[in-house]
Amino acid sequence: REEEERKVKLQIYVFVLRCIAYPFNAKQPTDMARRQQKVNKQQLQAVKERFQAFLSGETSILADEVFGNALRCFYEGFLRSERVTRMVQSGGCSANDFREVFKKNIERRVRSLPEINGLSKETVLSSWMAKFDAIYKGEEHLRRPPPPTQLGAASELILSKEQLFQMFQQILGVRKVEHQLLYNACQLDNQDEQAAQIRRELDGRLQLAQKVSRERSLPRLVSADMEPLYLEELASSVSLLRANLEALPVSRGGAPLKQRLKRSSLHSSFLDLGEEGPVLAKADVLLSFTLEVVVVEVQGLRSLAPNRIVYCTMEVEGGEKLQTDQAEASRPQWGTQGDFTTSQPLPSVKVKLFTESTGVLALEDKELGRVVLSPTSSSPKHAELHRMAVPKNSPDTELKIKLAVRMDKPPNMKHSGGADEGGLCFSHLFAVGQRVWRRWKRRYFVLVQVTQYTFAMCSYREKKAEPQELMQLEGYTVDYCDPQPGRLQGGAFFFHALREGDLVTFSCEDQAERTLMASGIWTAGSAKRSAVCTAAVKKLRAAGRKRQNRVLSLPPSAWREVWTCGSARKWRSWSSAPPSCFDHAALFTTLQRCTLQHRMNDSFSCLGWFSPGQVFVLDEYCARYGVRGCRRHLSYLSDLMDYSENNALIDPTLLHYSYAFCASHVHGNRPDGVGAVTLEERDGFLALRRRLMVLLENHITHFRYCFPFGRPDGALKATLALQERVLMKDATTPVPPEDLRNLVRRCLQEAARLNYSQLLQYAHIKGSTIKERRPLRLRTSERRLEEVLRLGELCLDVLQQNQEHHHANPAAANPLLWRLQAFSWWPELMTEHAETFLSLYRANMDAALQAQPIDSWNSFPLFQLLNNFLRSDAHLSGGSFHRHLQDVFVPLVVRYIDLMESSIAQSLHRGFQQETWEPLKPLSGVMVKLRLKQINTLFNYSSILPMPLPHPPSFSLSLIRSTVWPEANGSATSEDLFWKLDALQMFLADLRWPEPDFAKHLEQRLKLMAGDMVDACVRRTRAAFDVRLQKVGGSSDWRLPPSVCTMFNVLMDARRRSSKLCVLDPGQEQLYHSRIDVLIEETISDMISCLVTKFSTVLHGLLSKLSRYDEGTLFSSILSFTTEAAKQMPAVPNPGSDLADAYIGFVRQNQDVLRAGVGEELLLQRLFDRWFGASMEAVCVWLTDRLDLQLHSFQLRTLISVVKSTSRDLRLQGLDAGRSNGSYESVCRRLTLEEATAAVKAGDGLQG
Repeated sequence: REEEERKVKLQIYVFVLRCIAYPFNAKQPTDMARRQQKVNKQQLQAVKERFQAFLSGETSILADEVFGNALRCFYEGFLRSERVTRMVQSGGCSANDFREVFKKNIERRVRSLPEINGLSKETVLSSWMAKFDAIYKGEEHLRRPPPPTQLGAASELILSKEQLFQMFQQILGVRKVEHQLLYNACQLDNQDEQAAQIRRELDGRLQLAQKVSRERSLPRLVSADMEPLYLEELASSVSLLRANLEALPVSRGGAPLKQRLKRSSLHSSFLDLGEEGPVLAKADVLLSFTLEVVVVEVQGLRSLAPNRIVYCTMEVEGGEKLQTDQAEASRPQWGTQGDFTTSQPLPSVKVKLFTESTGVLALEDKELGRVVLSPTSSSPKHAELHRMAVPKNSPDTELKIKLAVRMDKPPNMKHSGGADEGGLCFSHLFAVGQRVWRRWKRRYFVLVQVTQYTFAMCSYREKKAEPQELMQLEGYTVDYCDPQPGRLQGGAFFFHALREGDLVTFSCEDQAERTLMASGIWTAGSAKRSAVCTAAVKKLRAAGRKRQNRVLSLPPSAWREVWTCGSARKWRSWSSAPPSCFDHAALFTTLQRCTLQHRMNDSFSCLGWFSPGQVFVLDEYCARYGVRGCRRHLSYLSDLMDYSENNALIDPTLLHYSYAFCASHVHGNRPDGVGAVTLEERDGFLALRRRLMVLLENHITHFRYCFPFGRPDGALKATLALQERVLMKDATTPVPPEDLRNLVRRCLQEAARLNYSQLLQYAHIKGSTIKERRPLRLRTSERRLEEVLRLGELCLDVLQQNQEHHHANPAAANPLLWRLQAFSWWPELMTEHAETFLSLYRANMDAALQAQPIDSWNSFPLFQLLNNFLRSDAHLSGGSFHRHLQDVFVPLVVRYIDLMESSIAQSLHRGFQQETWEPLKPLSGVMVKLRLKQINTLFNYSSILPMPLPHPPSFSLSLIRSTVWPEANGSATSEDLFWKLDALQMFLADLRWPEPDFAKHLEQRLKLMAGDMVDACVRRTRAAFDVRLQKVGGSSDWRLPPSVCTMFNVLMDARRRSSKLCVLDPGQEQLYHSRIDVLIEETISDMISCLVTKFSTVLHGLLSKLSRYDEGTLFSSILSFTTEAAKQMPAVPNPGSDLADAYIGFVRQNQDVLRAGVGEELLLQRLFDRWFGASMEAVCVWLTDRLDLQLHSFQLRTLISVVKSTSRDLRLQGLDAGRSNGSYESVCRRLTLEEATAAVKAGDGLQG
């Protein structure tokens, strides 16, 4: 069997050789898409290592953090994916796929970045792609020289014949020596032989068609009415090939035909194909020759003086005359070349030698000699000496000239003469015929090719451009014959050309000449049998052994004749087998299968597409040997489906092209002009249609693995288009949209189950929910929740990839889609697929949530994960799974908020009962670093509340950040309250509840709850403030406790944070939040008033003591005497100043306490301003009551000290004492007046 397959492949290779050597139907296409080099396992591993090295910082490529994150996502999500490994194994992955996937990923990232001045996003994309290319190629590629281009790497280019030969040797497994033997056997270097082979092939196909028509041995057709059409198409195919062959140019130098031969019509009959064409005219076979005449030197010139000037002229009969340069007679050498063009096969070339005439009356130069040559195309090309004819009485009788005459043979001149024993060329044959050359005579013959299908045997006379007689060669049989010495005299070796009604006999003097001429006439005449290997040829071979020089002088054609008849006879069965005897459909199927196998195994990611060279050879084979287009595409489609079923990546567009061709042919649309449909073609098409239907459904079901990451680009779109075409009953009736939609829906539902089961295996959670309940009970609830969370992340990754690579509407930018809205329902079906996929996950999620404790809040990260993805997807937002997710978590959220509200209220109540009002500022730095659960543990509410406190979730990054304000220095209870309220609202914001009404309800509830809590905090703070002030005295020794400052800070924090915690929508803000602001403002004002009143009590005590010095009282006289006595004592430097000093110290120390404890500057200024105003008002009232009295010196001295110190301290606090304060100005005027009066009485001013 292997030997039979080898013989079949050798026979196929023979036909392929002829298609490559002489194509006349097809050309190598230049508009095919270039295929990329495929990535193998080793290259994939190297790429992974390069990206890992970059992510580890081991390369010198600089990049920012954003690019690093994008590359890390690409590495984790793509390079390490199992589907990429499958792509590489299938041979459909290229470096361009890696690049396009990364580009698609970063485009979404870059588009979401904010605009940067002076840097466009296109520039960022270009920079990132350049860095990606550098990482992908690696740094070592810059130091490594590029590898040499191999044949496989050049297969995407236009290949030469030698490269095509080498490629198909590999495809068919032909060895080099076998190729050489077949090459020589088929005479592939002889273009004339190849053209003759085509003519013989067409003749054989014509005879086969006539036999089929005569014997009615037609293949089984779909309808009996197609039999005449089938026969007519057989004739048309032969006519078309003949027309293509005749359309090829024959000669570059031949004159254009005056009369074009009539081409066969595409619908001509078989009898028309056998008729002769019109008779050729003599003007149709004009030839064009190029002659090169080189004059080298002249010898034997002795009669002239050495200094005489000589020159030569040259001319061709009927042409212009040329002249060489001048030379001296002592050295007549030139080496000058003259170029001529003539249409005479036997031209006359004249070369003359002249010397310049020295006579005065001489009109012409003197001719010294001449030579006349009659060269032919087979004449020697080297320079030779020729004796010149000299004038009479010339002393130079031995005058010779050395000339080289080269006459090139035009391309359409095939044979003219042969070689003699010495290697010289003859140009004449003896001939006699019945229609032409009726006299046995020696003539000069030339075999001329007029067109690719028309040859003529012409005889010429010397100096004539047109042939004397010609014979059009059509259907002649050539054979050797014995000499006829009695009847035909002349020549030694005879052969004749025979046709019905005509016989032409030729003879020549040389056996090799006979072999050449017979072979030429046989080739031109499309003879049905070649000249036999007669005894003369055998003698020639025997003579060649004896005389090696004779054999070596044979032309290549003679060598082939000898070789064919001798040692290479065993290869003749392949080279000379008539192509019409083979089933070319079967041979082409084998050729195409081997070619596809070679293509799929080369270094390119071809996806089933042939290379340009392979397409060229296959097209030429089908056209030349009559392989029907439907059979070709059926076998191609079957081979492609074989590879696709074995997990190889095949371009669906390629399947679509072949299927559409076959469907159009079977349904009678004639895609290639062939209308007859055989029963074998129809049955094969129907079988492939059923097989293709199953394959396409499998591809749609496994779209994540058949088209991983959307590669090949547009493959899923093409698959849907092909699926629609396969469902069509014929080529014109469209498929009902609902049928295709239901089919795709069914495939996608099955795809959802398949993808989820594979995802479970990947996540190491085997079995469905029902099967899984029992083993899951053995695990803890936290472990089950972690597994479901991990499974949810994987599910969202799958959905995200589907959305990026498969969710887009495939109706855009696909040439196979003839309706603009062809697949507008595809996004809807992908949404249903996603819902089905999530419904499978729903069972696992519900089971895990039911296993959680009733007071466990660890499931909120799962909601946040799923909801953030679903709400961002326009197709899944508000879907069935999204609604179910809300229904599951609504009770949890409501219960969590209820418990948190109760917990915060109880902690607020307990906290204020145990509040010490110590400032919390030292604790703030610790709280910044604590997580939510740690902060809750810090205050240890478990000992206060009867139930465990629901901790705010710690999964949100925004919640992990501390919400304690940097300037906050309130109490522990207030800071804990504000932090919890803020954390609870941030928790709700992070949930991003999708249903707007419920989200608004929750927000309003939290805002109202925050308002109630802040209200309670303010009222409890005010109550604690009143209690603290009631416990303090009114003497100048009293100092403000720091707890009062903390209370002010609590109120300021409440006012500042209520704008965030309690703000509702604009309608309710006026009704509720304004009430909180009013309450806080009223409380602050009341507390300031109370504190100022408390401070004023000390001043009133001071003024009461000064009242004892009023003028006219008994106590005033005693005190005045005591004061005067103290002045006389040297130990008392400033008697009576202790009272003022005590009050001034009281004011300054309490101002310092307020400045250090209260963190709000505006509050301090407001407090100090009211305190100063109340103090000045009290002094002013006290002085007004004593307008009729003169102040005692002690009173005056004390008040001056108090007023000056108080105003000075107020300015140090940043306030102006005289700003809109009438009491202060009145006091200053009264004290100034009293001081002046006292100075007049005492003779000097008061101290201070």
